This record gives sequence, structure tokens and C-alpha cells, in this order.
Amino acid sequence: MIENLKTNKDMLNFLMTSEFLEDELNPSDLRLLLLKFRWFYRSSHSKQISMESKIQMLEDKVESLEKDKEILSKEVGSKDTKYKEVVNRDLTFKERVNGKIYENKNKRKFKFFKK
Repeated sequence: MIENLKTNKDMLNFLMTSEFLEDELNPSDLRLLLLKFRWFYRSSHSKQISMESKIQMLEDKVESLEKDKEILSKEVGSKDTKYKEVVNRDLTFKERVNGKIYENKNKRKFKFFKK
């Protein structure tokens, strides 16, 4: 009976659907089936553990990307506010001539982006 099962797929199919009647199989065949079942189980278990670790790694990556997104959105909001403050005011004569925009009356230069 076992000799007819050539591939692993056939063996797994037999393991999953068989009644395991005692008159069909001798002890050596049962031992072989048990060893094959153990191999299939270990294989599927290792795949499951591998997938769980990949899922955990991806969840951690998504969490870190969400934190980065929050930080960047706060930076964008502050830069938009500074930009609107500069754009919505009239430039002084000195700022027009020099081409430099000052953030306040103390002549501190305004930088949109930090380098």
C-alpha cells in the first residue's frame, strides 16, 4: 500500500484521509507514515514560525514609519506656519535690496530648511 505513494503530496493526502485500519498496514508502514507525518508537521511548523517573525518585523516597521510620519507632519506644519508668516507680510526696503528675508526686527535671517 505505502509503495504506491510516490510523492510527498500523495503521502500527505493518504495521511489526512486514511482510516489507518490495522489489517491494511504492517508496523513498518505505520512507522514510515509516522515519520512522514512528523516531517510534514515540522515543516509546516517552521513555516508558521517564520511567517510570524516576518509579520512581527513588518508590524514594527509600520509602527516606526507611522512615528516618522507624525514627526514629519509636525515639521511640515511648523514650516508652513513660518512660510505663511513671511509671505503674508510686507518686505522692508532693506530686505528687498539685499534679497535676504529677516524673521524679526532683530535682523535674524529666516531659513525655511535646516541643512
